[in-house]
Amino acid sequence: MSGDFTKKWSNLILLSVICVAAFCGCSHANNATVTNYTGSAIQNAGKETGEVEETDNQAEAETEQVDLYIVENLDMVDETIALYSLSEDQQIRYSYNMTTKFLNKYGGNDTWAEFTTGSVVSIGELLPASGALSQVQKSADVWMYEDIKNMP
Repeated sequence: MSGDFTKKWSNLILLSVICVAAFCGCSHANNATVTNYTGSAIQNAGKETGEVEETDNQAEAETEQVDLYIVENLDMVDETIALYSLSEDQQIRYSYNMTTKFLNKYGGNDTWAEFTTGSVVSIGELLPASGALSQVQKSADVWMYEDIKNMP
């Protein structure tokens, strides 16, 4: 009986040593660095030089003057979108790709198929790597009434 007892204890000790070694071997320091480029670096740099008020005024002016475009054509083969610029009174053709965000008027994701001819949109910046639009968003300044009948 004493042989069975010592055999169980030695198995238990061996098992616990293996578990401790496995846990110690799996844990390591995480040296990953996460960088967030959301404009916070620009604001922090401005605080040091006193340019925060100037950038805030520029941001407000940009939000007030959003250029609106009317979708004239969305070519899926060439991945281009033809937009009529209301401010410049001309048609402009931009390219889009899989990284282009198509957003509804509330800022939520939408599909490119929802951007039909006649939709009023605003556009984002051009991506430096591909030259495609970063985003196309339906304008919140325009309402669309669907299923209207018997209009005089």
